[in-house]
Amino acid sequence: FLDNKFAISSAPILRDLKGKKFKDLEPVYQAKLEDYQMVIYVIKPQTPDRVKFDIFERVNRRGTQLNKQEMRNALYQGKSTQLLKELSNYEEFLKATGNAINKKRMKDRYLILRFLAFYLWKNRKLIYNGKIVEYKSDIDDFLGKTMEIINNMNDEAIDMLRRVFVRAMKNSFEILGKDGFRIPGEGRKRPINMALFESLSYLMSHEKVKYHREFVKRKIETLFKDEEFIKSLTEKVDSSTSVNVRFGKMDEILEELS
Repeated sequence: FLDNKFAISSAPILRDLKGKKFKDLEPVYQAKLEDYQMVIYVIKPQTPDRVKFDIFERVNRRGTQLNKQEMRNALYQGKSTQLLKELSNYEEFLKATGNAINKKRMKDRYLILRFLAFYLWKNRKLIYNGKIVEYKSDIDDFLGKTMEIINNMNDEAIDMLRRVFVRAMKNSFEILGKDGFRIPGEGRKRPINMALFESLSYLMSHEKVKYHREFVKRKIETLFKDEEFIKSLTEKVDSSTSVNVRFGKMDEILEELS
């Protein structure tokens, strides 16, 4: 604005300023703008996610509040945000989800991030500050660390995640169709279940699954009659207990394929 690159679009109090550039203002207003002090806070590295989220919530309180994935998208700009945006537009993902995920508030990227995080965690490749990340019921900390880790990955590791994701989506669509990530039930079609998406995608990311399609499909149909499994998808889904239950069920199926 000080360089006269745009004009004031709205001035509800000083209405006569609307449409004016800096050079058009009276000297008294120019002086006030030039002397105005801006307070800037720097968020240091290693600041906990909960503190960062609290700062964003306070800043955005007067406007449209960002959800947590939108906050992560702002806080962890880099390879991770680029990868999530790229994967969310893959045809394989759109087919496997029946193109039913709303993109407006980054729900699609949130689902994909959860899968990538738990995939890396299950394969003990989620390493942060030299230590393997353990999941302790704090999904925000878990996903924040995952985005930092992806930001520091080399191109080969990023490409590996692409291949794993595509394989998971292809296998899911070929075996379960476009409604594979919905909990089956009578009546109205249920929405795509986040916990089911991440756990089934982990199962479908394994190469051997495509050679046992009918067996895997029957096993999954049986799981939907398992009360413990259903509970892990619908109650306290981010608790360590629920996470271990649903991924443990996937591991049992994989062991039978060995």
